[in-house]
Amino acid sequence: MQLVPGSWSYLEPGGTIDWSSKNNTCDETFQSPIDIITSEATDKRFPPFHMEHYSTTADGARIVNNGHTVICVVHICI
Repeated sequence: MQLVPGSWSYLEPGGTIDWSSKNNTCDETFQSPIDIITSEATDKRFPPFHMEHYSTTADGARIVNNGHTVICVVHICI
């Protein structure tokens, strides 16, 4: 599998219609970003999150926003 960086969006312009023009890999069966067809999506109900150690401060936490995903890396010793 090849990782292909690129600029994409779910909103037009640059939305799902334009993905294959950004990179031909985006016109294949299994690719990211995926074309989510909301009218065919299933609403799943999940139990509430169970938060543990919520009040513990995390020295050295790192949060990165790459424009598509927020990545949070936290090292906690308990």
